[in-house]
Amino acid sequence: MKKAIIVFLFVIAAISSSEAASIWKVYSENSYIFIGGTFHMLRTSDFPLPKEYDQAYKNAPILVFETDHEKLEKPETTDLIISKSLLKNKTLSQVVSPKVYAVLSEFCAGISLPMENINQFKPSTAMLIIMLQTYQKLGVDQDGVDAHFYKKGVQDGKTVEYFESVEEQIEFLVSIGDGWEDRFVSHTIADMKKAKHIFSLNIDAWKSGHRPKLKSAMIDTMKKDYPQMYQRLIIDRNKKWMPKIESFLKSDTKRLVLVGAAHLVGEHGLLTLLEQKGYTIEKFEKAGQPAYQ
Repeated sequence: MKKAIIVFLFVIAAISSSEAASIWKVYSENSYIFIGGTFHMLRTSDFPLPKEYDQAYKNAPILVFETDHEKLEKPETTDLIISKSLLKNKTLSQVVSPKVYAVLSEFCAGISLPMENINQFKPSTAMLIIMLQTYQKLGVDQDGVDAHFYKKGVQDGKTVEYFESVEEQIEFLVSIGDGWEDRFVSHTIADMKKAKHIFSLNIDAWKSGHRPKLKSAMIDTMKKDYPQMYQRLIIDRNKKWMPKIESFLKSDTKRLVLVGAAHLVGEHGLLTLLEQKGYTIEKFEKAGQPAYQ
């Protein structure tokens, strides 16, 4: 269940070292930070990560993540997720329409997931479990960029900061399908039926570090099919994070900010918001590699 919250909040990779990575430098008048887009679960074949990430890591004594990874790993966090995810005095079959429940049951049978394993959960958590099992069948079962650098940072004695508490993220998790349960479940099942294709598109976009390609792969469909999710998970959170990011740009201490790649691009993306504030954005790259803007 710990990985479920990671999959949901950030899911939206064979990585070639000859391609650009999704990492940028943001300059103020007197300082700069690194800001990188992440995938939060990867495959064994996706390692080692692009060298741009390692170079930024070496130059940043402070690492900034979306949430507190140490607390995310604690058993009490799993207990809290489960307690907040359980339906009260009803089952999933009573929350969604019979038609949608039939589609859900058929899909779960196809991935060998018994309905009794999810029927007591809210739609948001039920879909998390389905996402996790579906992506694991694709070999997506390794810690992602953020967890990799968190563990490395702790080992190396770097300072670790984060934007949100685990409790805040759990609230996003358990409530994201509220009020549009049928559409949320239907769209999620449709996406999981083409999960391999969607995952490949997102990985290709991430590898390229090309902002329009990232927007097309990660943002455009979310805005169209999941407007409530886009508002809560991208727009609202990005706005909340911006003051902290601007405070980082006033500091002499360099930071590496690592957030889900979907947070960086599009009209409400962090890179756009920073540009609108007058900061200079530069693609970070290895020596001799082309930059993609």
